[in-house]
Amino acid sequence: MKIDVNRTSASRPIDAVKESKRVAVPANPTGNDSIVISAAARMLREAMTIEEPFDVARVAELRAKLAEGRYAVDTGTLAARLAAELMLLTRESK
Repeated sequence: MKIDVNRTSASRPIDAVKESKRVAVPANPTGNDSIVISAAARMLREAMTIEEPFDVARVAELRAKLAEGRYAVDTGTLAARLAAELMLLTRESK
């Protein structure tokens, strides 16, 4: 039995696979696409635009402490500040 590879038939399995991969892309003729930015994203964008003063002396002091191994983190103060910041963010997002 001889197989004809040139024969085109829609019933061939390979053609069915090729046709099933075609996806119709819906056209958007009106151009009404929109983006919704969350409150958290707006706050992040605003926070990134605020320029706070840069204390060169404080940065040098902290670098020296780190290099000498004298820098210690006060975990209680850190936790309190993080909690306060979180409370502020949750109040502002309402």
